[in-house]
Amino acid sequence: GPLRFFVQGVAGGFLGGYKKLHFHQQAREYGILEDRDLWLIQLKLSSSERKALLAELAAVEGELFSYAFFTENCAFYLQRILANAVRPLAEPWGVVSPAGVMNLVVESGLAERSYFRPSISNQLSATLPSLSQSFQEQLKRENWRTLAGNAPWLQRRSMDERTFLQQFFHWKSLHLTAPLDLKTQGGLALLRRLNAENDDSVPLEFDPPSPGEPTPHPNFHRYGRLTVSSSARSGSASRFSVKLRPAQHEIDDPWMGYRPLNTLELLTTEISGSVDGADIRLEEFTLFEQRSLVPMSSLNASPSWWVEIAANRGGLFGPDRLYSG
Repeated sequence: GPLRFFVQGVAGGFLGGYKKLHFHQQAREYGILEDRDLWLIQLKLSSSERKALLAELAAVEGELFSYAFFTENCAFYLQRILANAVRPLAEPWGVVSPAGVMNLVVESGLAERSYFRPSISNQLSATLPSLSQSFQEQLKRENWRTLAGNAPWLQRRSMDERTFLQQFFHWKSLHLTAPLDLKTQGGLALLRRLNAENDDSVPLEFDPPSPGEPTPHPNFHRYGRLTVSSSARSGSASRFSVKLRPAQHEIDDPWMGYRPLNTLELLTTEISGSVDGADIRLEEFTLFEQRSLVPMSSLNASPSWWVEIAANRGGLFGPDRLYSG
């Protein structure tokens, strides 16, 4: 169940191992099946460093290692095997994040080039405004399976619209849990045939050239943040506070590497006290908070959600009361 999965993941109750995959396999899983944006960094390795990296991978093949979400996670093990093979990359310690490892590689001078591969939904969303308004309205009004099974409608579409539909229908069909009806299957087959037969125009291009569009090295932020602040209220003594956020991403962080308005916090703690060191008290404790605010569109109708287990001081009934929920 989800609760046990969460607890075991944080506490280190899983095992993991190294696996070599072809690039196109991982790009398809992340960019299409999981609809993720991908930032890629090409390593600048000498032939001896490349051999050392392959030797490190061969040495751990088939071995299993303890996995914990914030510390001994996939980013930790990737950094460790790179550090063993390539200097001057440091050994991982403490809370390790994928974005932190990316930053470390760039700062260590090991990054040759960087690339960006937008997710399939972002590619489709960027292309849709270039197509006719009537076509966009029809996508909003009707279920994609209804459109896919409408052979006369498909035959009237332009080459650009059919190229878009082939990508769009393919993406939607990957997440079905039941077989398509025969009419829809026939429409998809017709669409593929029409696109294959029409060679007199250049169709829209979707997939960026492998490995992706060249981009400047991204500036990712690390997981943890320590904040020290002070405050004053009329009629009360000034206070100082110390806040530790050991987790991943909040609204105020730069969103590079994460979707905007997707956040995850765990064990965030803020303690405050008066200037003379007395009256120490808890201001905030977030056991777990995660939100995913998804823009709704004709292409993507994933629901937004927010889960939080926390205690915070201040609110409707005064600044000194501690609320939890």
